[in-house]
Amino acid sequence: RRGFKLGYTNPAFSGILVQRKPGPPPRESRRHSHMKSNYIYTGCFLPLEKIDEVSHYYGLTHLDQIVQKPHMTVEFRPRTVDESLFGEEVRITLVGYGNDTKNEGFKVVAHTKNAKLQQIIEKVLVPHITISTSRSGKPIDTGLLDFSQIKPVTLLARYGAYNRFGQVITTPDARRKSQPPQGS
Repeated sequence: RRGFKLGYTNPAFSGILVQRKPGPPPRESRRHSHMKSNYIYTGCFLPLEKIDEVSHYYGLTHLDQIVQKPHMTVEFRPRTVDESLFGEEVRITLVGYGNDTKNEGFKVVAHTKNAKLQQIIEKVLVPHITISTSRSGKPIDTGLLDFSQIKPVTLLARYGAYNRFGQVITTPDARRKSQPPQGS
């Protein structure tokens, strides 16, 4: 029975054998270990206070749930992350606003002097920042809003990542600092 393994554990399917595809064992990634990702997403992070100031400037009324770590998502569940880019300054220009009673956010344009990071940022299909959602809203849907043009405002952000411990990491030495909060 070489090359076969037991299939499903469901009793209705017990005894069914599934042929295993031949091939070499999994290899370690060719990328450097500092690039392996343990992050939920990478993004350009802004201070919540700046979003509050801009919201006041535009006279906005938010939905039920305010995003506490406002950001423009660059990559969701990235396979690899170049942590050497963490901390790079990114200019975020708010150019549109949308609110469909489920999601509220800004359409943005992002620029950085770092050419490598700029190439990564330019892959984002609809650059936006979710600022609040209703109880039934999902931040991922903010990019689908019908954004109205607004008077542009430019804010400074830092490139970084959000880890599985709920921390925003925006420093190049993130590997040492990325750990669970005390008491977890």
